[in-house]
Amino acid sequence: MNLTPIQTRKVDFDVKAVPRHWNGGDPVLTRFFDALSVHFP
Repeated sequence: MNLTPIQTRKVDFDVKAVPRHWNGGDPVLTRFFDALSVHFP
């Protein structure tokens, strides 16, 4: 069994310029893809 530790990293980017409903302004489609990204990183 290979026990390689997980190394953390600090991700630093500005998300203030990203609109709340980033997928063409469609809130349902935006949340759908948000949910997919949680399950399939």
